[in-house]
Amino acid sequence: MINRVVIEGRLVADPEVKTSKSGKDYSKFNIAVNSYGDKAEYFTIMAWDKAVEPIAGASKGQVVVVDGRLQQNVWEDKDGNKRYDVQVAAYAISTHARSSKAAPKQADDDEIDF
Repeated sequence: MINRVVIEGRLVADPEVKTSKSGKDYSKFNIAVNSYGDKAEYFTIMAWDKAVEPIAGASKGQVVVVDGRLQQNVWEDKDGNKRYDVQVAAYAISTHARSSKAAPKQADDDEIDF
């Protein structure tokens, strides 16, 4: 079975990198992904260890690409009701700036490998 997701979006806030009691770096942050029309969809990302490095120092609005898997969390609320949420457990994250005004570069015929 395959459980993999690759998603590109913008950071909703400056990500905060923390260290667990066992000494591992981690960050839990949200990204916004453009949807139909003027709507956005929001996804929670959980990153550990090396996957955290690219977002250390990243800032709100920056474009990130997350490669990971879907992970479901289950817990009981204070009233004893089961609650669920789904987040992306990141394997790798890359950051880059992207301008919506930039036109793609077209290659000359001499640059195309056949």
